Amino acid sequence: MDSVNASQLIGPSVPPPPFARSRATSDRDVAGTLPTARWRGLIDQICGTWGVDAIRIEAHMLLESAGVDLDPNSAGAVGLLQIIPAVWPELCAAVCRKHGLVNNLESVRRPEINIEIGVRELKWWIQNDCHGSEDGGSCAYFSGHCVPDGSKDDFGTTDETYVQVIRQNMERVRLDRSGHPPTAMKAGDRVVVRDGPLRRRSSPSLQGAILDQLPIGVRVTIIDGPIKADGFNWIKIQSDSNAEGWVASEFCSLV
Repeated sequence: MDSVNASQLIGPSVPPPPFARSRATSDRDVAGTLPTARWRGLIDQICGTWGVDAIRIEAHMLLESAGVDLDPNSAGAVGLLQIIPAVWPELCAAVCRKHGLVNNLESVRRPEINIEIGVRELKWWIQNDCHGSEDGGSCAYFSGHCVPDGSKDDFGTTDETYVQVIRQNMERVRLDRSGHPPTAMKAGDRVVVRDGPLRRRSSPSLQGAILDQLPIGVRVTIIDGPIKADGFNWIKIQSDSNAEGWVASEFCSLV
């Protein structure tokens, strides 16, 4: 990885607050292809320019937004990589200026701007505070520090779990890019929620009422499905307490 030039990469004026991001609630699936696949051309181009692992960036996008261009949330995080302009004001201004745009939330949300800021942020963490550790950079992207200490976000996810999911997502991205997606799920299989919180619905569609949200790590049994609807694959699951409902299968893994 090439060395950081201060004129090319502007770091934060202060360390970002822990757990400032608020991840998207998982509720979507694309059959045979991860929902981040549509952004790969842009990811690869920007990562190539800045010397950052495109697989890792796509893994972050899969967890942060699942490839959905998100509106700003209560923490001020926006877009595909959940960028917080208030935390990285100089970097956001520099990237917007480079592209001839006004530095505002609308500009930072644009995919090409959002991805470049996220790539440069991750690179900054890896090469500065995290002393070259890519997993450390992923941890810092989430919590603001390079070594997991068991701290939790508002969803109950620890920084250690976040890094584990990034590693798992990297393998999913590699498989998806190679044209060999994970084995299909079927009734009777046991699965674990990989990304969350995962919405459980009353029926296999986006119109189904939201019953609750399942946190990362919960294990359930598939009792029906998959059923394709609204562009998603849905599985009906039953928890160990016999609660049932439909979830998007993309955010579960076979156990």
